[in-house]
Amino acid sequence: TELLEAHQAVLEGHNWNFQAAVREPNLATTILNAGRVFSAASNRSRISMAKTMIDSTLKGKSTLTLFDYPLGRVVGGSSSINGCLALRGHSEDYEEWASQGNPFWCSANVMARFQKMASFLPEVKENYAALHPVQKSFYESCQRHGYRGVDIGDPTASGIGIIPRNVLNNQRISSSIAYLGEARGRSNLAILSNTMVNRVIIEGSRAVGVEAVVDGQFTEIKAQRVILSAGAINSPLVLMRSGIGNSDSLKALDIKPKLSLPGVGQNLSDHQSIGLWYVPKPNVCKAGENLHQTLLRYSSKDTPESNDMQLYMLNSVDTNQFQELKMALGSPFGLSVTVVLGKPYSRGRVEMQDKDLFTAPHIYLNCASDPKDMLRLMEGVRIAWEISQTDSLKEKYHRAFAWNDKIIGSDKRLRESISTFVRGSWHPAGTARMGPDTQSMSVVDQYGSVHGCEQLVVVDASIMPSLPRVPTNMTCVMIGEQIAAHLMGKDKITSENTGHASILATQEETFVF
Repeated sequence: TELLEAHQAVLEGHNWNFQAAVREPNLATTILNAGRVFSAASNRSRISMAKTMIDSTLKGKSTLTLFDYPLGRVVGGSSSINGCLALRGHSEDYEEWASQGNPFWCSANVMARFQKMASFLPEVKENYAALHPVQKSFYESCQRHGYRGVDIGDPTASGIGIIPRNVLNNQRISSSIAYLGEARGRSNLAILSNTMVNRVIIEGSRAVGVEAVVDGQFTEIKAQRVILSAGAINSPLVLMRSGIGNSDSLKALDIKPKLSLPGVGQNLSDHQSIGLWYVPKPNVCKAGENLHQTLLRYSSKDTPESNDMQLYMLNSVDTNQFQELKMALGSPFGLSVTVVLGKPYSRGRVEMQDKDLFTAPHIYLNCASDPKDMLRLMEGVRIAWEISQTDSLKEKYHRAFAWNDKIIGSDKRLRESISTFVRGSWHPAGTARMGPDTQSMSVVDQYGSVHGCEQLVVVDASIMPSLPRVPTNMTCVMIGEQIAAHLMGKDKITSENTGHASILATQEETFVF
């Protein structure tokens, strides 16, 4: 099925149909920046930009302010629909978590857990000969610009390398396949489809179950412990509907506050990205080809962070999955050198429009709102542009969309273009951040337990205080392993504890969403 297909991300049919705002509402500034980008673009790009905006407006959307945010709505979450990139965070990422009052997440603990995960979650890397011609050209172009070839699976390595992936026999290995595959036959496991969790049922200061809509009917499911793993967008929404969050905001939504934790829904971060898109020449791209194979990792000159920037080469992108892109490029396929900011400073939030669980939330990413993020994105776009002009890569495409030397050479125009085109990478995190209860915006402790509520644990990307400088999938699996081991009293990794902690159920009645 398409969920097993390892070459393409699944963007419809198994997704939350969310939209995210690039930044807090400021349409006037957005239109002004976009107009200036339009003026600086080539005549051909202007025509396609105008067509795209007209089509978007007729469909009731605004590509200037909103973009699709199709997170995984399927067993296994986004690991079942993503690009299968198996990248571990830098040790500094986890030391940062530990330094904020969460010593359980020190790099020694985390790296040991990653090593155990490798025994059953594949991290497969293709050889150079198997790379797509576009990927080989990108690899060569990076080397010509002074970047050395490295093992990109080593998070400390700077340079160009081949991306390891969670793939086995050309099939995606999601967390559902890796974990539930050997647990589905257990008598103490029930997997409910067609189910939406509305809220956690709280009696006094203790979680005692959940209220869910099962096959269209509201149902209460009782449990001795509730583990919430709904992701960085939905977990805070469930908490808010349960009466946990900012008390004033909850009252405004006619929700009775039960626990005042103002950090719920705040601290939202995502890997900000800018795609430099190109129209490929005939026969360069074919349907069903692997999109992600190579990655350039480097340290920006504007921050002390190491390996905080990444350039991904994307080939054979099916523009039928992105109608605005199809209209912009006028081609069935697209190529992109995509700049990704691994350690963003900008922060956004997720909030409820109303208390109805079927109403989509407001998601504000506030991309490039921090000046330090803008400086690093500017540097990254210029590096990406320079690499894409190398002959071996340039011979693979006809033209660039929107970008040109006039934009790249002007700080003012480049800022305006980045403000117009910057997007998130569908890696939301941080909306129920962990930290001691003495920190006003922390929501859970270092073990995922919600401050002030017994037997309620959050285990997903929402608890990350900050993003790791890689796609979040592997770190999310590691978080599940770490907290599961703690809940079972197996915090220390031994030869007997093989890394399968989170599928070893206890005898307690635990509801996991």
